[in-house]
Amino acid sequence: LDRDRSTGWDIAAMSDKNWDFQGSCGRCFEVRCDPTWLSDNYGEKFDRSNVCRDPDASVVVQITDSCPCYYPTNAYSNKRWCCGDMYHFDMSTWAFEKLADNKWGVIGIMVRPVACNYQ
Repeated sequence: LDRDRSTGWDIAAMSDKNWDFQGSCGRCFEVRCDPTWLSDNYGEKFDRSNVCRDPDASVVVQITDSCPCYYPTNAYSNKRWCCGDMYHFDMSTWAFEKLADNKWGVIGIMVRPVACNYQ
């Protein structure tokens, strides 16, 4: 990774449960914070309706890894978030901080595919 190339340190891992996971490595997405309530795969609810720094702000991330729900041995699975019913990215600290304070850990997101050089 090079902070001065492509999306720099603004990277993410995509859930292998997302409908467009196949072929996602290297693709880029514009991500916005979605002020909403959300729930994890265990049914716990989280109020994230007031955590976005700016709901109109966005960050472009490049997919560099997967967030495995369907890992054969489940040793590396993240069933809490990667297997839920929400579209999910694990974003780098640098990308997340542009949308919300890291202390929240998880936020609602809206995403769309874009060119990696999208401004």
